[in-house]
Amino acid sequence: MTADRSMIDAMKWGFVLAWTREKPKFAPINAVGETAPTSRMFRQAFSRRRCLIPADGFYEPKGPKTQKNRPWYFFQMRDHSPFAFGGLWERWHSPDGPADTFAILTTTPNRFVRKIHDRQPVIIDRKDYAKWLDPKTRADEVTVMLGAIDNDRLEAWPVSDAAKSSKSKGEQLSEQTGPKI
Repeated sequence: MTADRSMIDAMKWGFVLAWTREKPKFAPINAVGETAPTSRMFRQAFSRRRCLIPADGFYEPKGPKTQKNRPWYFFQMRDHSPFAFGGLWERWHSPDGPADTFAILTTTPNRFVRKIHDRQPVIIDRKDYAKWLDPKTRADEVTVMLGAIDNDRLEAWPVSDAAKSSKSKGEQLSEQTGPKI
């Protein structure tokens, strides 16, 4: 798919390599942006199959993974505008037929997100969407887009424990339960 033939399609979150024959034991939902260009798992997708994942916010937990009952925070653009994460996709030829799968790229957090978490999703600037999707874009140009978004563009606040579960749904998951950071 080239930038001039972009399309919107549903995909399965969890990256599965095309040659995987059975249901995978491991399907990463994230890919480390700093190593994806050279990673055996992600390098081909990084050079040829980049995608944009539309979003209006994201969640991150605060504290070490070993900490019980970590508080979760919701991040969004200060102007409440939608945005897109940078992602990588792969067409898996599953036993049930072809399935397009993806992973969200992550990067070192900016100072604002670092108050809560040690990684953040890559947010592609709107002006770079076409360049990001174009497989002809040089690797050095793509790598520049992997940096963290400016500190002053995001806002965040704590949310209820319901946000911890992937089974939870609804707008109430982003409702503020404490002061903004």
